[in-house]
Amino acid sequence: MGMKIPYMVGRHPGDYLPFRPNVQPFIFDLFLDKPALFLTEANEGGLLAGEITAFNPMADQINSLSGGVDWQSLGTILKRLYLEKTDDDGILDVRMYINDLILANESQTGRTYHIARQETLNVPIVSLTVNGQAFPYYVETGSLLLDVQVQRSASIEIIIHYVS
Repeated sequence: MGMKIPYMVGRHPGDYLPFRPNVQPFIFDLFLDKPALFLTEANEGGLLAGEITAFNPMADQINSLSGGVDWQSLGTILKRLYLEKTDDDGILDVRMYINDLILANESQTGRTYHIARQETLNVPIVSLTVNGQAFPYYVETGSLLLDVQVQRSASIEIIIHYVS
């Protein structure tokens, strides 16, 4: 049984010294294939209290890591954050957390995914799309459910559209 666990930790860089930033906790997150989230205060004494360039020494140190670093927005990271568990029959159960999910099949075979999202229907759903096309789903016992096939080495984007 394989599992991907959506787990992110926002870390504060501690006592920030521009000439010697402590990036070790962030490097550990990257090593575990987790996003490195930098938390700081915008007030006086915080990392970004001065100019935006105050972050440059830390960014330079992270960028110098082998393997390369891809800087993304929090929204982009959240779209790729989901819980994945492989059943005994090879079908993958996926729990999505926000209304826009980018799901990647990194295997060399097509796979079936059972997608679930907690859904209270406080705000009615207008539609659900997969790669921009309307796609069937149902809501049962507090969960939105759908089954989708994803080709090998491919990604899909699932978007739940609510009444605005």
